[in-house]
Amino acid sequence: MQPARQDGDPDAFIAKLVGNGANDMCSMGTLTRQSILKNLRLRFQSELVYTYVGDIVLSVNPFKNVGCVGKAIRARYMASHSQSALPPHIYALVHMAYNQMRSESMSQSILISGESGAGKTEAMKVCLAYLGELSSGPGAQDQNDGDVAKELAQTNPVMEAMGNAKVGGALLPA
Repeated sequence: MQPARQDGDPDAFIAKLVGNGANDMCSMGTLTRQSILKNLRLRFQSELVYTYVGDIVLSVNPFKNVGCVGKAIRARYMASHSQSALPPHIYALVHMAYNQMRSESMSQSILISGESGAGKTEAMKVCLAYLGELSSGPGAQDQNDGDVAKELAQTNPVMEAMGNAKVGGALLPA
């Protein structure tokens, strides 16, 4: 297990792909409850926490750092021109939404959903870190885009509060 907050090694991350289940469950020959759970279990045991279901990224919370995030891995996804060229990842989903937003000049949304403890807050942090880097990297639209990363990082307390908010004594779904 890696220490918390340590960036992952892109080569080690990509090397895990060989023989560790289907990257995209839409490509599986048989789609049953048993085959889906078997695929997710195999990937989880191999510390591959992201799996595609078409354009959807399914994430299984490993409750530890499995080395699948960090600047070096983000750089690989930023340089990639194909979703299938790299392992399934939230970075690919964010990259696709960001590119679509820029090319169509239309707002995009990313929905992060799951049970309590599923890792929604961590997934949001991964998304925001990637968006911040995309918005301040080469091709950013103007010079103020570098501030976007800082502004996005400041949204975390608000997002945390929304996930733990109470309305009229009832918990809001996170």
